[in-house]
Amino acid sequence: MAKRLSSTEKWDKSWFRKLRPKYKCFWEFLRDKCDLVGLWDIDFEAASFHIGEEISNDVFEAFKGKIIKHNDKILILGFCHFQYGENLNLKSPIHKKVYESLKKQKLLNTVYDTLCNRVVDRAEVKEEVKEEVKDKYINTVDFKKQIEKAQVWQENFYRKTKFKSGSLSQLLDEFDPHLVLHPPDHPERYGFKEYKEHFLNWINKLPDSKLKKYSKNLRQKGDL
Repeated sequence: MAKRLSSTEKWDKSWFRKLRPKYKCFWEFLRDKCDLVGLWDIDFEAASFHIGEEISNDVFEAFKGKIIKHNDKILILGFCHFQYGENLNLKSPIHKKVYESLKKQKLLNTVYDTLCNRVVDRAEVKEEVKEEVKDKYINTVDFKKQIEKAQVWQENFYRKTKFKSGSLSQLLDEFDPHLVLHPPDHPERYGFKEYKEHFLNWINKLPDSKLKKYSKNLRQKGDL
């Protein structure tokens, strides 16, 4: 049986207080029926049955800024942040499941951006703090595309590390959450060169036990 955290303070907040009763019921229904990352398969017929009033696409207007549509699902913005805290610890079994689910749904960057910039059912934070965190967020998609085109760099990477073919892409995916949780101090100066250096330094600090699955032979510290 799934259990969810719920803020008792939401009843005092204007956005929730001003909702029509059926929308308040839908918010509770949505929180209880969504999966571990805040996704709910859209089934307005079921929602209407449980709530006792018609629920339809107008929920997107009623909860603008609180939910978004993702394929045939609804995603609750800020759900992971509220349920699991500021950071995901991949050593935690439940946090690892959350990370893997977000990655499978191709929502990792979307939700991490949400974690940095949205607060749902929590005390309001100062605007300047939100902007500071937002400004440090690094979108790695373009950097990965550049690495895919950098054939010489890839050849040097595999030659120095002795890693198995194809392991670079997997390591870059594992580097994403590290970069989100440990953003650069000066993101405005963070370009492709800094991204590559940061990535290689991160690999050098990983234990051999972590890299064993990627290595043809265990690499020596300082190879990069």
